Order: sequence, then C-alpha cells, then structure tokens
Amino acid sequence: AGYVQITANGYPGAQITVEYAEMIQDQVYGNGNFDIFPNTLAHSPKNVYTLSGQADTLRPSFFYTSFRYIRITGYPGELTKENVKACFTRENIELTSFFKSSDKRLNDIYDLYVRANEQYEQRLYRLPRT
Repeated sequence: AGYVQITANGYPGAQITVEYAEMIQDQVYGNGNFDIFPNTLAHSPKNVYTLSGQADTLRPSFFYTSFRYIRITGYPGELTKENVKACFTRENIELTSFFKSSDKRLNDIYDLYVRANEQYEQRLYRLPRT
C-alpha cells in the first residue's frame, strides 16, 4: 500500500488527477481495453491536486491505498518517469527473527512471507478502534 508523489510545474489553478487501481479492464473483461478498473465498486481511490504556479511536489496527506496501476491526467507538459515516484507505507515494526538458507526458493518464500505480514500489520494498526 502507498501513494504516488508527482513533481510538476504548471500554471496556477491547473489540476492533476491520480487514479489508483489493482487491475486494468482487459484483465477483467479480456476486451483489449487497458483503462484502469476500480479496486471495488465502492472504492475508486484518487487524488486531485491544484498547482500553485511554482515547482510543486505533490503527495497526499492522510491517504494510502493498494495499487498496481495508476492513471495520471491533467499533467502539464510531458510526463516522464522522473516526475513520478511510488511511495510505499508500512508500520515501523521491528523484525525479531530471520531465515536464510542456501536454497534461493526458500529465501524468496520467506521474503514473501515477511512482506505479506507487513501488509497485514499495516491494515491491523490502521483500523479505527471502537
């Protein structure tokens, strides 16, 4: 989970929109449409930024979401990979054990387990408490 940071320089009041998705429509419908597909019908995460007219670094406050794909619209000029940065969030929970073997596959499985746990812990600690 995380968010996208964008650097931009455009006229004051111009808006840039970042939409996040886990899938593209072709993966769902097989129709050759490579538009993004909402994460769920009730959750279509996006950020809308208004430019100041100066060199802006745009990132959300109090927002993160899971994503594999993004769509950026309204960007002034040519959008390059240098203007976009994926930022991933996680809790700062100390790893108290580790695993290492001579088998690359086992090491990869363990690394996957650690990343999955980090994602679970992030959801767990960010849930509203009652």
